[in-house]
Amino acid sequence: MWETFNNSPQHWGAVLMVAVIVSCILGLAAIKAWRQGQAHKMDSDLKMEMVARGMSADEIERVLRAKSSGSKAHE
Repeated sequence: MWETFNNSPQHWGAVLMVAVIVSCILGLAAIKAWRQGQAHKMDSDLKMEMVARGMSADEIERVLRAKSSGSKAHE
């Protein structure tokens, strides 16, 4: 296998290009997963804060419904 790369150096360019593409895809997937994790953490923190304030389940549900409809309007 190494003889192929030693005999024709243009293969190194293709290998490098594939490595860059794979790295970009993995990086984007990692960023997306991190953002989803952060969004989940923020949502969980909000719910815990509302429970700590003594809000009822109906009030929490109303706030979350208003929050989700408000975020859709901004998109």
